[in-house]
Amino acid sequence: MLFKLELLGEGTVDVESLPSYLYRVAYEHGFSVGEIVKGLCRHAIKNDLIDNVGAIPKSFSPGELVRGGNISKTIRRLLEHYTHIDLSASYLWILEKSIGESNGEVCRGFRWCPECFHEMDRLDLDPYFKLIWSMKSVTACPIHRSPFLDECSSCGQSQNTYTRNYPLSKCQSCGEPLWKRKARLCVSDIAYSWENIGVDIVELFRQMSGTDPNSIENNGAYLSLKMLFDYHWEQDVSEYLYRTIGRDRVLALIFKQRNMNLLSARRIAFRLGIPLYDFLIGRAKDVTLTLDHESFCTLPPGYLEVTKKTKRDHRLILKKIKQFVDSCTHPPTLPEVAIAVGVSKGYLEYRHGALVKIGREKEGI
Repeated sequence: MLFKLELLGEGTVDVESLPSYLYRVAYEHGFSVGEIVKGLCRHAIKNDLIDNVGAIPKSFSPGELVRGGNISKTIRRLLEHYTHIDLSASYLWILEKSIGESNGEVCRGFRWCPECFHEMDRLDLDPYFKLIWSMKSVTACPIHRSPFLDECSSCGQSQNTYTRNYPLSKCQSCGEPLWKRKARLCVSDIAYSWENIGVDIVELFRQMSGTDPNSIENNGAYLSLKMLFDYHWEQDVSEYLYRTIGRDRVLALIFKQRNMNLLSARRIAFRLGIPLYDFLIGRAKDVTLTLDHESFCTLPPGYLEVTKKTKRDHRLILKKIKQFVDSCTHPPTLPEVAIAVGVSKGYLEYRHGALVKIGREKEGI
């Protein structure tokens, strides 16, 4: 049995990645990553949990464990068996069930946000690598909007080594904290909230965190596209779908003459106005934004028209007010002034509030 280490951040966007969990288990037991994986595999073969020695992975990168696949499945199964901890949230299960591994969308090695590591140390929390840090499309920390690092600022080494001499928040080569940067961040280094964060990926992680992977059907992305194609075909509006995505691409993806990866799924979901999560799990048709609004109701005339702003010459209006008031034999009321000048009462109260107040104090306007 291994120590029953909990999966950190489970149920949140900041859930721990599978390689982070494996490396943390290795550190807590005083072994290198390679030693503990080989030891678990030998014990599993002896107890008929693994069929043969060929199932033992000779080498792997953190990215391979994150994407899913045979190596990821083997290591995840071993860790779950010997720790009694459910690790289904520690890898990109939604890609495995929907569109495959998508190699180009996941970083090969570890990346981290120094500011997150610094907070973990200051709050005396167990440091770990978050699963979302593995996504190439998320180029800045969603929390601090600061750029990620993939090598130690002190010695320049990556953190992909199997040796685990220190906690994960420290460099395994020199022991210096990974939250140190070579230079202090300046304003230009901070990403805008609407750029470089990968908002659709962050939202995808948020929705994944509350979902049981076993409740999701396989091939969800293809199912979504097929259902959308069937709907537009039945409504005789296929041209809309073709203009949005492209006829050749739609047909090639539906008949699986072309593979769909995460990037192409993101593009299709964006162009159709569908949340990425709904598209990947096969529920695109249930999102009403993908359907023609005319199929549901007719909007009132002018409902979508933009009201043009009226420009006024405020000095000229003030001059007209003065002329009208001077010509009156008794103090005029507010509606009388508004009609005479050609503006609304609201305009007079907003633009010339002081005059209205004075008039009311004199029991006039």
